[in-house]
Amino acid sequence: MKKQILSIIMAGCLLLSMTACSSDKKNTKSASEQTTADTSTSTTSPQEYSKTDFVMSTVLSEKIYGTKDVAQDIKEELDKLEKEQLSWREDSSVVSKINADAQKGIKTKLDSDMTLWVEDSLELARRSNGAFDPTIGRLTRLWNIEGDNPKVPSKQEIKNTLKDTGYTKIHLEKVETQNTATTKKNVDKDRKDNTDKNGDAAKDTDNNTTNSTAQNTADNMVNNEADNTPDNTALNEERLETTDKKINTDESVSSIYIEDQCTLDLGAVGKGIACDVAQNYLKQQKEVSGAVIAVGGSILLYGSKADGTNWNVAVQNPRGKDGEAMGVLSLSTSGDYEKYFMQNGKRYHHILDPSTGYPAESSLISVTVVSDNGLLSDGLSTACFVLGKEKGERLLETYGAEGVFIDQNKKVTVTKGLKDKFTILNEEYTE
Repeated sequence: MKKQILSIIMAGCLLLSMTACSSDKKNTKSASEQTTADTSTSTTSPQEYSKTDFVMSTVLSEKIYGTKDVAQDIKEELDKLEKEQLSWREDSSVVSKINADAQKGIKTKLDSDMTLWVEDSLELARRSNGAFDPTIGRLTRLWNIEGDNPKVPSKQEIKNTLKDTGYTKIHLEKVETQNTATTKKNVDKDRKDNTDKNGDAAKDTDNNTTNSTAQNTADNMVNNEADNTPDNTALNEERLETTDKKINTDESVSSIYIEDQCTLDLGAVGKGIACDVAQNYLKQQKEVSGAVIAVGGSILLYGSKADGTNWNVAVQNPRGKDGEAMGVLSLSTSGDYEKYFMQNGKRYHHILDPSTGYPAESSLISVTVVSDNGLLSDGLSTACFVLGKEKGERLLETYGAEGVFIDQNKKVTVTKGLKDKFTILNEEYTE
């Protein structure tokens, strides 16, 4: 069964038939009992292991199918990811170092993982024309919608903060390591040697065919090509294939420079990255046949369930009670219905439009994105919510992703790839 990552922007209770939130005492108790079971007992039949915890400032819900309980291991991997890489709160994290270096006007060298995350984030920002922007962390904290005291900032506060945002202020540069330089030199030498050899062969061919008839010339050229070209071409392609791979590996090391006062914040894709990290870990565990990992609003569905049935993910009713479904995907979801506050009778949700500094007003109340990449599913959810249905659908097409859009009139739009996998359960919603 193909592995898929399904993304919900929102943190909070997830409507998964196999997942429970910490606020559900009955299910949490059951999960705790199962997790504390004796996992040291040898078994050949797949078991189901459950665990509910807290990571990256949100609920972590895990269901593991297999002969080994790796739930705690995954939790530790995600703690490490947050503290060492993504958290702007941790002074020792890579993101904090990047921002601290930026204030000093110096570049920061990145490893291959951080390089990929930043590259993918910047590419999504470019494709969405800034609807997704990894530099609005200060703006998010200004609103403090996820905190204890959210408020509507003044226009001047928003204006002052926006001038220090913008994904175009982030610059990535490839770092040419000594290995890269040596490899490139060898590639150039191989190309020159093979070119010289082919050139000599061509000269010999010309000399041998000078006094021949047209037919003999053609025959000699065919023979020479058969004798010389395949071996040299095969050798050249083999070397280039190998050295190109080395070049790509070395060049994945980059340095980043951020213009003055601008900061990097990967919070909008952090939980999606966590799903990717969990998936990479699970791929190394032969004892695990399937898993569902919910990191706040991002869900990883991995492998298959023990009984072989489909994963079923319910879509939250954006205007219903917590835990009330409006539909179900036989395989995820997103919206403005969890993190919001009311002020002077107006609703302010947490998905901010980088162009205005205010909560996005695209007439959408929920966006669900289905992708095989956690970072992209998280980022695409944000971008599509800001862009609106039409532009959002076009953006999904460029990534080969699928989605479910719900607007303020409770009209549901399902992309082609999910048409036969989505069922509306609530009569208030129509397609």
